[in-house]
Amino acid sequence: MRKSQKKQFDWKGGFEILEDRRVMSADPLSGFLENGIVHHSFDESMVHHDFAEEAMPIEHHLASEPDFWIDPSETLTLDEQLDQIEQTLSSAHNTTGLNEVLADYGFTGKGQTVAIIDSGIAYNHFALGGGLGANYRVVGGYDFTENDSDPHDDGPSGSHGTHVAGIVGGDAGSDRGVASGVDLVALRVFDDSGAGYMSWVESALQWVHQHRNDFENPITAVNLSLGIPGYNSSSFLTTSLDDEFAQLKADGIFISVSAGNDYASYKTPGLGNPASSPNVVPVMSVKDNGELAGYSQRHTSAIAAPGSSIRSTVPDYRGDNNGIDDDYAYYSGTSMASPYIAGASVLIRQAMEFVGYAEISQDTIYTHMRDTATEFLDAATNLTFKRINLEAAISALMPTDDYGSTLATAFNLGNLTSTVSQNGVIGTLNDIDYFKFTASSDGTVTFEADNMTHELAAAWSVSGSTGTVSGNQNESFSFDVVAGQNYTVGFSSSGGLGYYNLAATLESSFSYVDWGTISYAQLSDLTVDGESWYRVQASQAGYLTVESVFAAQGGQVNLMLYDANMQMVSSGNAAGGTSRVDVYASAGEEFYVCVQGTNDDVDYRLSNLVSVIGTTVNVTGTAGDDTFAFTAGGTHQITVNGVTHEFAAIAVTNVHFDGGAGADAIVMTGTSGVETATLRVGNTSLVGTGFEASAQSIENVVVNSGGGADVANLYDSAGDDTLVARPDSGRLFGSSFDHTVKNFKEVKVHATAGGYDVASFYDSAGDDVYVAWPDRVQMYGTGYNNTAWGFDRSTVQATAGGYDVASFYDSAGDDVYVAKSTNVTMYGEGYYHVVWGFDRSSVQATAGGYDVASFYDSAGDDVYVAKSTNVTMYGEGYYNVVWGFDRSTVQATAGGYDVASFYDSAGDDVYVAKSTNVTMYGEGYYNVVWGFDRSTVQATAGGYDVASFYDSAGDDTYVAKWNNVTMYGEGYYNVVWGFDRSTVQATAGGYDLASFYDSTGDDIYAAWSDRVQMYGAGYNNVAWGFERTIAQATAGGNDQADLYDSAGNDSIVARAWGAYLSGQGYNNETRGFEQITANMINGGVNTADVQAVDYIFNLVGQWN
Repeated sequence: MRKSQKKQFDWKGGFEILEDRRVMSADPLSGFLENGIVHHSFDESMVHHDFAEEAMPIEHHLASEPDFWIDPSETLTLDEQLDQIEQTLSSAHNTTGLNEVLADYGFTGKGQTVAIIDSGIAYNHFALGGGLGANYRVVGGYDFTENDSDPHDDGPSGSHGTHVAGIVGGDAGSDRGVASGVDLVALRVFDDSGAGYMSWVESALQWVHQHRNDFENPITAVNLSLGIPGYNSSSFLTTSLDDEFAQLKADGIFISVSAGNDYASYKTPGLGNPASSPNVVPVMSVKDNGELAGYSQRHTSAIAAPGSSIRSTVPDYRGDNNGIDDDYAYYSGTSMASPYIAGASVLIRQAMEFVGYAEISQDTIYTHMRDTATEFLDAATNLTFKRINLEAAISALMPTDDYGSTLATAFNLGNLTSTVSQNGVIGTLNDIDYFKFTASSDGTVTFEADNMTHELAAAWSVSGSTGTVSGNQNESFSFDVVAGQNYTVGFSSSGGLGYYNLAATLESSFSYVDWGTISYAQLSDLTVDGESWYRVQASQAGYLTVESVFAAQGGQVNLMLYDANMQMVSSGNAAGGTSRVDVYASAGEEFYVCVQGTNDDVDYRLSNLVSVIGTTVNVTGTAGDDTFAFTAGGTHQITVNGVTHEFAAIAVTNVHFDGGAGADAIVMTGTSGVETATLRVGNTSLVGTGFEASAQSIENVVVNSGGGADVANLYDSAGDDTLVARPDSGRLFGSSFDHTVKNFKEVKVHATAGGYDVASFYDSAGDDVYVAWPDRVQMYGTGYNNTAWGFDRSTVQATAGGYDVASFYDSAGDDVYVAKSTNVTMYGEGYYHVVWGFDRSSVQATAGGYDVASFYDSAGDDVYVAKSTNVTMYGEGYYNVVWGFDRSTVQATAGGYDVASFYDSAGDDVYVAKSTNVTMYGEGYYNVVWGFDRSTVQATAGGYDVASFYDSAGDDTYVAKWNNVTMYGEGYYNVVWGFDRSTVQATAGGYDLASFYDSTGDDIYAAWSDRVQMYGAGYNNVAWGFERTIAQATAGGNDQADLYDSAGNDSIVARAWGAYLSGQGYNNETRGFEQITANMINGGVNTADVQAVDYIFNLVGQWN
């Protein structure tokens, strides 16, 4: 209940006139109507008033001199005022753009409360809610002049606070305030006589802080249209109120304070007090033309708002005093501009909250208010000031239109198949968000608006159908649709603005089986009986293919493919037991397959694995095992999992396969031109004229040459790998891959990644050549050339026919060569080569190291030829040659009659012949043979050559001639030619016989019981330990024989043919010598039997 008024005054609805004392900052209308009404001036004695005094009891306040007061004196009648000027709030709102804000956004400040610190509020005024309390606009307050909770704006000196309140939030037609939906709090700091104290103002500010959240809607702004007269500061001044101002500012509350009306007194920029506080927003007053009012104090930190001749609410006693609270009056001053800014701050805050600002402060609002304000030049000061522009301030904050606002610009939801969702905002009162779509099938579409915020109330429209609205908030809108038809739905608000989530759902009446999202699928043993429909969805952009496969005798099956608009995009007539439809689809695009016919056993292949970007075809695999194929030509043919696509070569330059997961396989085939294939683990390419096909993540790869001079490069893995190279193919495989190339002219294989890698080569039916180096192996023949690098081991099989030749080359280290009649092996550090079945092999040992060659005979007759530079062994079906080896050995153990031939070097050579083996060596070579039936040696190259023979355990025969020496026995036969010296040791056993033959020159034969020697020009043969020796001198020359006894009893027999000397264990015989001498020098009892000799015979010593 309002307090009963102490007095009633007979006011006719005029302007209040402020005395020349401490006053509020409302200036009389005469301030801008020239001299018709008296101007006010401020008491200079109050400029330095101490604001720190404590509030005193009300009695003291009544007895004390007030800080400011208001008192009516001269007034004008309402008609007199209207004759001079008239400005409703509505016209003021036109200048600030508020009317456009209301029309576009409908912001009224609802949800906030503004505190009016003034003379109170006549809360019974119909435009201010008609009462006091939680159910009214004026939700509460306090009277600091009377210390009670009834802040009514009482006379006789009131009405100022009510006028201010109407500017902030009055709600009545053209007199509507700035924020007509805001709640108000009245804090009365002027008593009935118009007197006020700063201590009351201080208490009121403290009250705002304490009660800011006590009401349904929080206090977000405070207005102070008051000040101390005679004050004009050009800089910020801190007063005792600043503690309260700073606290409210920290609370996020906007503090609007009138700048003051004393510009005419000072003629210089400045602000009144407390407008000069750094913690408040000072407000200047402008006239209807937007220029500063002559009375308004001004400063570049202030913001200007309408304040001259403002019509707003006043108490009944200031109006017609008829007992009805419906009165208005025109007031002027910065007191009228300040509440305008207070109301504007509420609207800006409301817009900021709408768009999601957090932690909104006075500075946030003030900065934005100034950033969007209208600048104007003040002629009085030649300074530029800023005037509130609410339309710009609000519009700058609000979101732009997110969806089309006309039927023509409707947002396209595309083909509606199930449910699609969008988030949006109704950002203006006239905003309509339009959404268009195409129905994929017959059925019912329902639009559902969910999570609507703020004042949003759903409103719907639809073109092309009639809809039904349902739900407590009209949030649902449903209508029937026809497949393939287009529809546009409009969504707007019948209330205010707000955000929303929108879902559009099609409930189809169309019956089909959903085959789901397709990358690749196979469906088997399905029955077709009439017409059936299936839905498919593309998993990626590319060709979507559906194939049916069936036995034609069981009935024909035809396929047709429709898009989501039920428009046919492909048809496939049955032919040869298949029917197929294709379409190039976008990712997620839906289609419907129509199957017509009759057949009880139909298989389907569904594929969406091939896409095209420019001139590149991309083929992707599934998570399972996939099979791919590529055939190059004038039309490139691509197959994936049995589904084939063809592309003109002129349109496609690149084809890329990606197997993905699973154990995948691909076959690539080139053209008749020249192409290059490169196969690496996980990455393969085939490059030809005008195209490149590549594959990745495919484990099993086969590349076919199309017939040109094609080259294939294969690369190993980091693990153990195997190469199988044939004239028509090369296969490299390991634990994670299997790569094959076929019919390439040249195949190059690289084993550089690691592991123990093995290569196997096979010959052709023609003549083949195999060349092996430590780091690589090459095999080639008619139409092929295979090379392998870096393999740890290589083997070759030459079984197909032709005359095949293998060539080996040594490393810089020590190498070993093992040659058999069936196979040849060569190995060294980091390599191991084996060949089987070659007709001929040759080895060059020139790189360095100590190299050894080992030969083995066959079961047939074999020939071994050893020279200082090379060694050859051959037999039936094989021929092995080594060059430059440091040592060679031969084993002849397999059978046959094996012959070894040795040749000396130009240097000194040594030949050692035993019954089991023969060795010949010299500078840089060493050759040994075992088990040969016969060995021959030719010493013709030069040097001093020596041959050494050793007997066997059986009976051996030694035949020594001047130009050759032969020794043979059971299982062996050794012959040397041209040696400078030969020696024989007969120590192993048996009855051994040595035969010597002279040369054509003069020869000497010397025989002892343990040895025999015969020598002449160019030869010297010595035999040891023979049981019998025979020397034949028949070739010519003057030959001489010297026979020497043993230490035992010896006997000499001389006849015409010759003589022999024998004794224990020996018998030395000479024939045809010109002179024979028997020498007894070793002892024993020696006898001589000499008969009819025709040569010189001499006995030396004691013979009986």
